[in-house]
Amino acid sequence: MTPKISVIIPLYNGGSWIKRAINSVISQTVQDFELIVIDDGSTDNSTSEVKKFTDERISLYSIDHKGVSFARNLGVKKAQSDLIAFLDADDEWTSVHIETLLNLRGKYQQAGIYLVNHIFKNDDNEIKNINSIIEDDILIPNFFTFNLKNDFIITSSVALPKKIFNEMKGFNENVVWGEDIDLWCRIALYYLVAYSHSVCTIVYKTGSWQEKYNKRLSITQEHPFIKSGSDSLNSSNLSESIKNDVIKLISRLKIISATNNIACSNFENAYKILKDMNNDFFHWRKVYLIFWVYLSRIIGTKSSQILFYYHLPIMARITKFL
Repeated sequence: MTPKISVIIPLYNGGSWIKRAINSVISQTVQDFELIVIDDGSTDNSTSEVKKFTDERISLYSIDHKGVSFARNLGVKKAQSDLIAFLDADDEWTSVHIETLLNLRGKYQQAGIYLVNHIFKNDDNEIKNINSIIEDDILIPNFFTFNLKNDFIITSSVALPKKIFNEMKGFNENVVWGEDIDLWCRIALYYLVAYSHSVCTIVYKTGSWQEKYNKRLSITQEHPFIKSGSDSLNSSNLSESIKNDVIKLISRLKIISATNNIACSNFENAYKILKDMNNDFFHWRKVYLIFWVYLSRIIGTKSSQILFYYHLPIMARITKFL
């Protein structure tokens, strides 16, 4: 019979923590699920760790390394359920995660995304942050307003109907970062987001998370929603309030993209990104980053890049966008 929900785990060199993620799925209060693990060309013991599980609901597919977007998209193609949930290999769920998502779907059939609350933990198992922006289960009236203020959406906390995933053509496989936020935003342009305040996802800000964060800072490509969002502004189906928030989000993503470029010494590319920003939003952050571009021309790219790198923690506190 078709399972109530299909769980997709993209896996790449996650042998150290994949057991934790899988155990959190098979320990759910709702047992009517399938778990699809897509091993994206791992070179460690990832696949052998998965094969230790004999649960017939678990399927493992191994492919050449093609990136997380390809892996997730393939997982959805393999999925039998019309409801898809995602879990990163280095995260885990509480035992009521699926139950909470199914309850949300029962309440809000019209939603395009079902989202539960999450917490962050570090290497010492210490809770770093609890997202408590809303104290109830609700339909978010304007996803962009909430996300701009709180960054409250984590991929391991998301479920969505397969038909909507296919309608949006899934994750963009041509980008190497920001593919998740890009998809959620594209969906939120036309569908409501159902949110539960219940903490059901644990995201580990450990060495693996830090490695992914550092990788993001080494990528100079613009965030994909800069283009997706800009294209959507021409649609007559969007309200003026949503359009304004989309413009603001695009500006924020340009700030982040410019920061990445400066951190990689691509100062001129950063300037091009900043030059095209809407001046109504994040004006001082824009000025701050342009200062580093001009400083690189005075003292040299390498010296400016070194200073910028050591100045990142200070900048994060000042600008509050990292």
